[in-house]
Amino acid sequence: MDRERAIEQLPETHAAAIRLRARGFDDNAIAQALHVQVEAVPTLLEIADQKLAALIDGQPAPQAAGDVEQSPGSSIQIDANEERS
Repeated sequence: MDRERAIEQLPETHAAAIRLRARGFDDNAIAQALHVQVEAVPTLLEIADQKLAALIDGQPAPQAAGDVEQSPGSSIQIDANEERS
């Protein structure tokens, strides 16, 4: 599976964290965008990277404690035109 398709299979928070990091956002900006504590960002990214690697390797994404499905109608918005601060 290619990287972008694998990212689309991740839980929304994990996918957003990976995309924000790829755009050069720092932990503070990622925390603000995802409404999480800045201290949680490194762990969030580590889990997201593990899930992404598993998907790319053709394995199901591992479940992590605290994984939460997004409720219908809720979403994380990322402005593709926004630059890092």
